[in-house]
Amino acid sequence: MLATMPESLAAKSGFTRLVDYVENAELLGTRRSQGGKLPDRAARLALSQLSITSWYQLSSARLEFLAWKRMREGFAGVLHVLWADSDLGYLDLISTRRGVALCATFHACPDTLPEVIRHPHRLRNIDAITVVSRTQSDFFVSHGVAPERITFLPHGIDVDYFTPGSREYDKVFTVLAVGSYR
Repeated sequence: MLATMPESLAAKSGFTRLVDYVENAELLGTRRSQGGKLPDRAARLALSQLSITSWYQLSSARLEFLAWKRMREGFAGVLHVLWADSDLGYLDLISTRRGVALCATFHACPDTLPEVIRHPHRLRNIDAITVVSRTQSDFFVSHGVAPERITFLPHGIDVDYFTPGSREYDKVFTVLAVGSYR
């Protein structure tokens, strides 16, 4: 499994936790960074032009390089890009030639996918696509991905870590959920 990880609660929630439940799974990860210096921004811009996703970062390139190195060392099996909308750039072009099945999970909202996915015809190179909302599926099907290759899997949460406190409330309980970009 591949993932760039923000410095947040990613260790306690989200798709990176799948590695704890899949036998023989290994997480190849790197810290997500956008690169603030001019050479870094220029390199990111150049790399993202031909990558599947417009959200591609230098940390994504480092992650794909780690995966490529593993494939050169003889890795065979399933390679799962956990944050494909930001980290999938070029693996779809080399994984099939290496005998690796490529799986990708997309998190972007359905109305954002057309601007995030720069080269939608390349989605057909992905062996399995996981979506976190059923509303995302239409986008992939409309770009030639067979429906049977799309799986809905909602986000997981470590309920042992994220538990309500013991404090009792005398008011109506309200929940506020905040996303990362909306």
